[in-house]
Amino acid sequence: GAVIADPVLGANEFKHLRFGDTFTGLFPASFQQIAHEFPEVFFENGRTTPMRDGAEEFFKYLKDEGIHLGFASANLNYAILGAMSRFEHRPEDIDIWSITPDSTAATEKDAVIATQAMKNPQNTIIYMGDGASDVPTLDAHDVVAIYFALEGSSFAKELETAGHLYFTYKTLYDVVNKLQEIKALIPQEIMPPVFSHSQELVTA
Repeated sequence: GAVIADPVLGANEFKHLRFGDTFTGLFPASFQQIAHEFPEVFFENGRTTPMRDGAEEFFKYLKDEGIHLGFASANLNYAILGAMSRFEHRPEDIDIWSITPDSTAATEKDAVIATQAMKNPQNTIIYMGDGASDVPTLDAHDVVAIYFALEGSSFAKELETAGHLYFTYKTLYDVVNKLQEIKALIPQEIMPPVFSHSQELVTA
């Protein structure tokens, strides 16, 4: 999604728009009809799209640690399901907030994050993103404990400008290593919910 979104939002005529506004304008009725009639095409796209290095290890780590995974994505639900079907070792009961043939509401990721925080106030939220569609989550920064941003992305630049706590990554190995480092620094007796069975990792 970021590969397409970042250049579009970087154009002068779109710089004043949020990602959701722009996406809605690029989501024609013909595309919605295709998604309705041929969901298997998008599922196959997700099943065969190249993944970032370390994906298998990343999902296994989340499962082993009991970290709940959610996707807040401007991709179609079918594509995400296709991508997840490739991984035997992945967290159970993954939440997916994504585009459907009938709704682009998931592009408002700040609202998605804020809603999750209200529904599950006992959870600590870690958010991981890679591009312009993730920038609106800065409006929900008060409920996000830690951000991860793809190195060199517009999301990383916005986090830096805003002064929020974040770590960058190039591969998903980097994310796993940083989570392990953070966990090792925290005494077991004061371990926060993010590393128990009351945590939420939301990724784009």
